[in-house]
Amino acid sequence: NCPNLEILNLSANRLRSISRRLFHGLYNLKGLNLSDNPELCTIDDGLFRSLFSVNKVRLSGNNIKQLNLARLFNSCHFIHGLDLSRNQLDNQTFQYEKLGNLVRLLTLDLSENQLENLEFVRDMDELRALWLKNNKIESIEKDGYNFLGRLSSHAYIDLSGNPLQARSKELLALFEDRSIEIVS
Repeated sequence: NCPNLEILNLSANRLRSISRRLFHGLYNLKGLNLSDNPELCTIDDGLFRSLFSVNKVRLSGNNIKQLNLARLFNSCHFIHGLDLSRNQLDNQTFQYEKLGNLVRLLTLDLSENQLENLEFVRDMDELRALWLKNNKIESIEKDGYNFLGRLSSHAYIDLSGNPLQARSKELLALFEDRSIEIVS
């Protein structure tokens, strides 16, 4: 029991699973790094239930194939940074509807996954940085353009390494005058 612990780094520890009890009593935890555990394939819903103060979570470089953000982070009211890069998430297994408390996210890294579209961004108006490089995004549909239109200026979006169609690239250029930096 470490009630004053603020940062927990369990990266590169060959974790296969994580018990909910691991985080019990870590009420002041602000940062959690569970990255680079390639044998970590699943994250149980509610795993972070007792992490009321956490504001940055790194789950990159694992082998996560399915994730329900609303259930996983249902009591995490202050998360502003989430790194899910280098996993196996696709649009069918990345469950993002009803994001709950994650509408306050400022940075989200989903680079190097298997995502094919931007449907998940429709409720993320507070985002300031979104990394989507090296996914499978070919076009940006209505939800994606609506999202870009709602973003404040000075946002950053990285779509590099995606097989974007020419039409999508032309439409992305329309947002350049709003100081939204889009890398494609």
